[in-house]
Amino acid sequence: MRFRPLFALAALLLLTAAALAQKPAPEPEPYLSPEEKTLLQLTNEARKKDSLPELKVNARLMKAARSHSANMAKHERAEHELDDKKPADRVKEAGYAFGLLGENVAFGQLTPAEVMNVWLKSDEHRAVILDKDYVDVGMAVAKSAKGTLYWTQLFARPHKPKPVP
Repeated sequence: MRFRPLFALAALLLLTAAALAQKPAPEPEPYLSPEEKTLLQLTNEARKKDSLPELKVNARLMKAARSHSANMAKHERAEHELDDKKPADRVKEAGYAFGLLGENVAFGQLTPAEVMNVWLKSDEHRAVILDKDYVDVGMAVAKSAKGTLYWTQLFARPHKPKPVP
């Protein structure tokens, strides 16, 4: 009869291990370059002025933004669609399941402050930055062989599966 407490303890440990295994580990905070940090700060400052919550940096959106900025620099073209890939394609490829997605791109500005100034003066770009429904962000800058800087901001809200009745 002494084995019952040991059996109960072993069963409890197995259940705990199973529960922990089902919980995904939190993603590590991605490294941000000084330009990316400044762009994030400026983006969140603009949102704060409109009483909007700060956006959280997402590693997968960072990966998609960095890839797109690098690709724009390679092609020397600032476009939302390159190599037959739209923002949604790039974000899905990076592993982010979105319910809402927006993107800003620009080229030629030399600093994060300059690119934010351009975006905030444009009604369309400003609307993306100040959309209350976005919660995550990724951003990047890449330099072309000619020295031109290409900027990308990706804004998203994760997909929320519908509850099963």
